[in-house]
Amino acid sequence: MADPIITTKAGLEELKKELQERLTTVRDKRSDEIAKAREQGDLSENAAYSAALESKQFNEARILELEKLIQSSVIKPTNKNDRFAGLGEKVTIKRERDGKEFTYILVGENESN
Repeated sequence: MADPIITTKAGLEELKKELQERLTTVRDKRSDEIAKAREQGDLSENAAYSAALESKQFNEARILELEKLIQSSVIKPTNKNDRFAGLGEKVTIKRERDGKEFTYILVGENESN
């Protein structure tokens, strides 16, 4: 089994939502694109067909990746009595020199940007 991926509950839900979207809507759309491109005739010189196949392959690869991520995801519970901030918590930092405040949400590696 792969190393566990620490994530928030919201992050895991986003992964599941994307997976469901790709399994249904995106997969159906890619199949329609391939069918339309096939109707255009000679597949060996059909750029639309090649692009549709490539797009389908990308979607299928992302589905496999999402399934692995979901399977490996672990939601780490936070201890509210702890004096340290934990995953999924908001942290506000105040800059001393000018008093400006910055708020961050602590997330897992997969959710960061």
